[in-house]
Amino acid sequence: EAEHNDHPTKKQDPLTIELAINNSFGDYYFIHYVCTHEWKKRSRGTESKIRLRPLQSFRSTMCAATIQASVQRVVEDDFQPRFYVLVTTQRTQHNHAVNVRVFIGYAENRKVKGPSILGQVSEFVRWKTKFQRIAQYVRESSRIQCIGCTVTENVIMKARDQQRRSQYDSEHQSRNKEGSAERACAIIS
Repeated sequence: EAEHNDHPTKKQDPLTIELAINNSFGDYYFIHYVCTHEWKKRSRGTESKIRLRPLQSFRSTMCAATIQASVQRVVEDDFQPRFYVLVTTQRTQHNHAVNVRVFIGYAENRKVKGPSILGQVSEFVRWKTKFQRIAQYVRESSRIQCIGCTVTENVIMKARDQQRRSQYDSEHQSRNKEGSAERACAIIS
């Protein structure tokens, strides 16, 4: 029996990787997707320690759209595990508008997350490229349909912060090296 391994290495053979994944999965798995569009906030605990449930931080529309599915691992005659997906509940009728405009309305869907895009924006910032050129690059290279100035400004600010951090770290390391060299010279003399 293979040990549980979340991050299998390249040196492991494929069978070991498959067994590790299957053991972590178990024989049966159930997942429930619900429409989280505009749920209401519900506090948890005392008023001094209010914690919000992460999926319930929106205004309420009481949307009943949901999908429930179960995944089952079955070992058949050839001793190879097979996975079967069964949709147990499916309600696809929403009581609110579902379209691109609503989807883009959520901030997490407007974020630029690609490391290649962020790297190129960092280069643009380092070379002090104009904002319009950076905004054009971000619009053309990301899959997000509607990118406004705020999104581009956030990407530029993130790149500037990373640049400042790396500059500070390099200055801090060079000061530490100089200080340790001076201390070593003082100890020797």
